[in-house]
Amino acid sequence: KNYKKLKKQNKYAKLIHSKNNSLKWKECGYYADYLIFIHQQYPDINPDIMIRLISKESSWNTWASSGIAYGLTQVNYSTWYKAYHLYSKKQLYNPFLNIEIGVDILNHYYQRSSSLKQALKKYSGNTTSQEYYAYIIEGGKDE
Repeated sequence: KNYKKLKKQNKYAKLIHSKNNSLKWKECGYYADYLIFIHQQYPDINPDIMIRLISKESSWNTWASSGIAYGLTQVNYSTWYKAYHLYSKKQLYNPFLNIEIGVDILNHYYQRSSSLKQALKKYSGNTTSQEYYAYIIEGGKDE
């Protein structure tokens, strides 16, 4: 069982590192571990999906900001601060909290639509291209 977990962690760590090779391997391992852990709570949201979503949303930059959305998964603070009891935008720069909130939001939309594409449309604000969905869902090539 431990071997399978290590094999999965290594697979995800490699995938994360391939998306941003400036990340240290240790960081990639931490993120991979956390995504595996979160996947147990949200079995419909695969770690591969989250890795590609984070790659598109922030390029694995913990400090990413669009001015309205923050952190790895680009959580919209003004939309979600009450639901997650956030008292500061700075909290969204905590990568593990940000991933947990991002997965929960995507799962929320997925449960309502039962379609990953529809959930991603809601998550991204309906303004993204077909390539965005193809990349995240099908693992398409980096743009």
